[in-house]
Amino acid sequence: MAAELMGLAIVPTIELGHLTEAQRRAYVIADNQLALNSTWDDDVLQSELDALGEAGFDLTLLGWGDDLPTFGEDIDLSALNDLEDDPTSELSDGVMKAIQIEFRPEDYEEAKALVDAARKRGEYVGMKLIETLAA
Repeated sequence: MAAELMGLAIVPTIELGHLTEAQRRAYVIADNQLALNSTWDDDVLQSELDALGEAGFDLTLLGWGDDLPTFGEDIDLSALNDLEDDPTSELSDGVMKAIQIEFRPEDYEEAKALVDAARKRGEYVGMKLIETLAA
């Protein structure tokens, strides 16, 4: 329908009819995992992962390696609200924090390679960014 609205006579596609049901499911999950800004419906994802696992599919191929998402209930931290001191500030001392940085698609691979190289040299990438932006 989108192609019709755009006036396209031919729509380029990739035919994946040769995939098994498990491979099709895995492809759908891996395709979404590649989109770094994607979000998941936890119930649907858990159902799909369970089905693939039951089918004997190697779940480490989906982009998480051995760190598959877990689906436990959120911890209720409301009891901490009544404490006089903020107990989370001590817990977060010394913990590395992350900021998401956006790249144009054509710059992503180069940026990733530079970050990987800096980490291999033992450089603190966050401070390098701060120093560069502050200059």
